[in-house]
Amino acid sequence: QQPPSEADTFLLVSGHGEAFFQEPHVKPFLRHLQCYAKHRGMQFIADGKGQPDRHVVLAVSGNHFWAARGLNAGGAEEEERLRGLVADLLVGRPHELGRAAELANLEDVVSVYFDDPEKQTK
Repeated sequence: QQPPSEADTFLLVSGHGEAFFQEPHVKPFLRHLQCYAKHRGMQFIADGKGQPDRHVVLAVSGNHFWAARGLNAGGAEEEERLRGLVADLLVGRPHELGRAAELANLEDVVSVYFDDPEKQTK
């Protein structure tokens, strides 16, 4: 088995829009990264699509951010339902712990992060 090479690697830079890469404080840094990638034989990708899914923080417990993603703009009722679910689980009410099984059906919506999920780009 051969070890992976840098030729099999991407250097991905993500921004909130294509215009971001043209901003005066970004452009020199981007050129530096492009040169680095070329020198190392890596593929360089500048992705200006930004964050595809809005993350909604449902609760914060210690350094854990419970968040939902992919909710529709009009999903206020669903957001409140998810907030209630997470609150019940974090408080640890004995009669509500059975709601933990609901999380299995929500694995593509509810996540736990160690930092603010709004900082996530993809």
